[in-house]
Amino acid sequence: MRRSRARATLCIALTLSLISGWEPALAQTVRSTTLAGGSPGSSTKRDAPMLLSVPSVKAVNFAVDLLPADRCIDWSMAGIPGGIPSRTTIYKTIDAALYGNGTTDATTAIQSAIDSCPAGHVVYLPAGRYKTSQTIHLYDWTTLRGAGPGKTTISFENSWGRSILDMRGLFYWDVTGLKRNFSIIGGATKGSTQITLSGTGPTSIGDILLIDQLNDPQLVDPVGYEGLCSYCGRENGTRTRGQIVEVTAVNGNTVNLNLPLYYTLGASFSPQATLVDASAMVRWAGVEDLTITEPQAVVDFLIEMDGAQYCWLKNIEVERVNQRAVWLIESLQNEIRESYFHDAINGFGRSYGYGVLADMYSSANLIENNIFRTLDGGFLMAAGGASANVFAYNYMIDTRFDDPWWLTASPSLSHAPHPSMNLWEGNIGIQAAADFIHGSSSHNTLFRCRFSGWQDSTITSNNNAIELQYKCTFMNVVGCVLGTLDRSDTYESAYPASGDNVLKNIWRLGYGGPSWAGDTTVRATLLRDRNYDYVTKKTDTDSRITAATLPPSLYLSSKPAWWGNTPWPPIGPDVAGLVNKIPAQLHYEASLTTGVPDYPPASGGQPADFHLLQNYPNPFNPVTVIKYTIAETRGHLPASGQAGGSGVSDVKLVVYDLLGREVSVLVNERKATGSYTVSFDGTGLSSGLYICRLSTGKDMESRKMLLAK
Repeated sequence: MRRSRARATLCIALTLSLISGWEPALAQTVRSTTLAGGSPGSSTKRDAPMLLSVPSVKAVNFAVDLLPADRCIDWSMAGIPGGIPSRTTIYKTIDAALYGNGTTDATTAIQSAIDSCPAGHVVYLPAGRYKTSQTIHLYDWTTLRGAGPGKTTISFENSWGRSILDMRGLFYWDVTGLKRNFSIIGGATKGSTQITLSGTGPTSIGDILLIDQLNDPQLVDPVGYEGLCSYCGRENGTRTRGQIVEVTAVNGNTVNLNLPLYYTLGASFSPQATLVDASAMVRWAGVEDLTITEPQAVVDFLIEMDGAQYCWLKNIEVERVNQRAVWLIESLQNEIRESYFHDAINGFGRSYGYGVLADMYSSANLIENNIFRTLDGGFLMAAGGASANVFAYNYMIDTRFDDPWWLTASPSLSHAPHPSMNLWEGNIGIQAAADFIHGSSSHNTLFRCRFSGWQDSTITSNNNAIELQYKCTFMNVVGCVLGTLDRSDTYESAYPASGDNVLKNIWRLGYGGPSWAGDTTVRATLLRDRNYDYVTKKTDTDSRITAATLPPSLYLSSKPAWWGNTPWPPIGPDVAGLVNKIPAQLHYEASLTTGVPDYPPASGGQPADFHLLQNYPNPFNPVTVIKYTIAETRGHLPASGQAGGSGVSDVKLVVYDLLGREVSVLVNERKATGSYTVSFDGTGLSSGLYICRLSTGKDMESRKMLLAK
C-alpha cells in the first residue's frame, strides 16, 4: 500500500571545498525526515546521518573552452555528487524459497522490508523469480538489490499497473496544487547561483525550486504539428523551458542554489521560482542487480522516478516494455548506468516501446554506459523542458517503429517542448533526431557520437544520420562520425529544398513544421565542426570554434575508472579508425554468448555458490545444451570419498513458460560438487521465450531461452 507522506523539514548541508585534487568533504548534518509511511495520517521517521566522500573539485569545464558561452554549461555537475554510494549492510534478505518461486505473490514481503529498512541499508533479493501484483515503492535512503540481472527477477502479474517499481514523491502536487510561486527579481543571469525572490521564499536549506519563465516566442513553441502540448510544461504549456535546483542557503529573500542557471531569464517573460518542499522528494534510494519484467503488456512505466533526487538504477535489466522502461520526471541529479533495456511488447512508437525518457524539467541527471535494444526509436529521449542532462556512452541497436519502412529517432534529442542544454556524448546509435511533433527545442550538444543513418535494407525512408526539425535551433554537433559507407548517399537536405524522404542524408534540417512548413533558422543556427561523414569522406569545420584540438570529453576530466582498455576517447575524426567500441557495446556483444549483460555487481550482495550458464545455442530449434556448476556444499552430508569442502546438493533444474507453468523437469536429484551438462528438447513446444531455473536449497538462478522454429 502506498504510504501517505506528512510534511517535514529536510536539512542537507553539503560542504564542498573547491580546491585542487580530491578531498573528502564532511556533509554531516543529520537529516530528520518524515517519510511516507503506514496508514493515512501516520509517518515514519528516520534520522539519517549524511557522511559522504564528495569530489571537492569540479572537472575541468572543457565545454566552455570549446563552444560559445551561450551554447554550453558545466556538464560535470550532472549525476549524484560523489557518485552512487556503496552500501554493504543488508537489513533483510527475502526468502527465495518462499517468495522467489514465481508463484507466490511477493509484493507484501518486499514492501514490508523496504518500509522498515533503516537508512543506508539494503533489502536483498536472492536469485529467484518474485511475482508482484502492486507497485513496489522505494523511499529515502533505501537500496533494493538482487543477485544480478537474469538471476533475480521481479515479474509484475496483474491486470494493470502504473509501474512495477517507483521512487515517487510529491513534486507534482507541490507545483500544481500548492502553487507557491515567487517572482525572480534579481540574479537571473546565466551561470548565477544566487537569485533574489519577491517574497520570503524557501525557509529551509534542502528545499527545491522549479525555475522557469513564460515561453520566449523567438525560441520556444509548444504548438507542435499535433497541436498544443498543454501538459508539456507548467501553466498549460506556457512555461516549457526550465530547470530544477536545490536551495543551499537562505538570507531573507536571497537564495543560493546548488546548480547555476542554465540561461539568462528575461524580465519581460515573468521568471518565477516555484517552491517544492524538501520532504516532497525521494532521495538517496537505489535499485541494483536485478531484472524487471512483465509477462503481459499491462504496466505503463516499468520504473517511475518522479520527484527523485540523488537516486539511481545500476546494473539492472528492464525487459518486455509496454509504454516506457523508465520515466524520469521532475527529477534532479540521479544516475542510470550499466543497465540493459530491451524488447517492446505492445508496439513501437506513439507512446509505446520507449526506453529511458527524461521529462518535465528533469535536470542534471546522468544516463551513462547503458544498452538499448529492440525498442522504439525513443531508446533515449528528452522532453518537457529536460535540461542539463548528460546522456553518455550508451549503445543503441535495432530501432523499431510501427511503420517498418521508416527509420525513427534513435536517440530522440527532443520529443516535446522544450529540452535544452543537454549533452549527448560518446553514444552509438542510428539516427539522432529532434522532432517538432509536440514542439520546439534548442541549445543541445552532440559530441563524439556515432550515428549510422542506416540500419538495414527493409527500412526505405527517413534514413538520416542527423535530423533536426522545425524550430529545433542553436544545436551543436561536434566531433561525430556520421553515415554509413556505400549506404548514405546525400550530404544534406535543408529546407526549402524538397527533402525527399528516400534520400539517405547525413543532415536533414528544418522540415516537419505545421502543415509541412519549414524553418531556415535550423540550418542557420546549427554549429557543426569536425564531424566526419561517409558521403563527402571529409571533416567539416565551423569558424565559431577556434580550439585547435577537441578535448576527449565535455564532462569528464579524464578516462573514467569503469572504462577498461578500449581506446579513449572512442570516437572522432582525431581517433585512429574513427570509431572504437564503447564498453556498453562490448558488454552487449559478450552477452550474445553468455546471456544477459551483467556488469560487476554491487558490493554487499550474497554470492551464489552455484552457477547456471546460458544455454547454447540460443535461440535454438529444437535442441539446446544447458550447463551448470555446483561450487560447494549446500549444508548437506558430504559425499562418500570426497575431500573436505566438497559435498552434495539437492539440485532442481526446471523449464517454465512465461506464465510460470512447468514445461519440463530436467534435473531433480542430489548432485556432487562439479560441472554438469543436460540437453533440452523443444520438440512439440510452440516458438517463444522459456525460463530455465536452477535451484539448490534457498537459492535460485534463471536464464531465458528462445525457441525459434
